[in-house]
Amino acid sequence: VDHGCPILSCSLIKDKHNQRRQQRLAKTDMASINYVSRSSWAPLLVQLCLMVAIAMQQQCVHAIRWPFQQKQKYTPLLFFTIPAGKLPEVDAMEKAVRKVEKELGVRVERMDVARHPEKEVVLSGLTNRYNVPVLYNRESMEFYHIPPARKTGNSDDDESKDAPPVHVSMDRIRAWAKGRLVIPPKSASRGRSVGAGAGEGMKVSAPKVITQEDNSIDQDEILEDLTLTPLQRKGKEAMKERTENLAN
Repeated sequence: VDHGCPILSCSLIKDKHNQRRQQRLAKTDMASINYVSRSSWAPLLVQLCLMVAIAMQQQCVHAIRWPFQQKQKYTPLLFFTIPAGKLPEVDAMEKAVRKVEKELGVRVERMDVARHPEKEVVLSGLTNRYNVPVLYNRESMEFYHIPPARKTGNSDDDESKDAPPVHVSMDRIRAWAKGRLVIPPKSASRGRSVGAGAGEGMKVSAPKVITQEDNSIDQDEILEDLTLTPLQRKGKEAMKERTENLAN
C-alpha cells in the first residue's frame, strides 16, 4: 500500500480519529454508568445506616428500661418495710415472707417507706392504724401487722434480755398470701385488718381461716357484706327477715 497517496492517508487519519472518538465516548459512558450506579446506591446506604442506628437505639432503650419494667409486674401482695437491722419485727417478717415466697411460689413487692416517702403515703392512704411491718393483699384487702414488742424488764442496759422474742404466725401469712379471708375474733376491733396485737390486754382466740373446703360459712356472702355500707347492710338484713317471715 502506498501511504504516499493522499486519499489513503486521509482515510487512515479519519479511521484513527473515529477510533479515538469511540474510545472517549466509551470511557464517558462507563463513567456516567458508574456515577449513576453510585448515586442509586447512596440513598439505599443512607436508609440502611438509619435503620441500623434506630435498631441500636431501641435496643439501648429496652436495655435501660428492662429493670424498671420488671418492677412494674403486677402482684397483689405488698410488704411495707424499712431497711434491715432497724426493727426486729421487720427482720422477722422479712424472713417469714421469704419463706412463704419460696413455699408458694409467689412474689411479694417490697415497699420501703424509709427510702421512698411516696410508699409511706401509700401506706397512710390504706390504713392509719398500723406502722411497719405491714403486709397488705390488694385483692382480699387484708392487713397483717406485727406490733412492736414490749419490754418486760426495768433495766435498759441489755435490750436483748428485756425484749421478748418476735412471733410471726406462718399460718396467717400463708393464708394472707393465698387471698383467704381471715376473720378477726369478736373481741377484736371490727374490719378487715388482722394484726398480731389485736385485742391487747385480753386473751382472745386465734382468728378462723376460711378455706375452700369449709362450707359452714358462705365466703361470697361475707365478702359482699364487707363491701356494703351500714345502711345497705341494714336494708339487706330487713329484706332477709321479710323473706324468712313470708316463707314461714
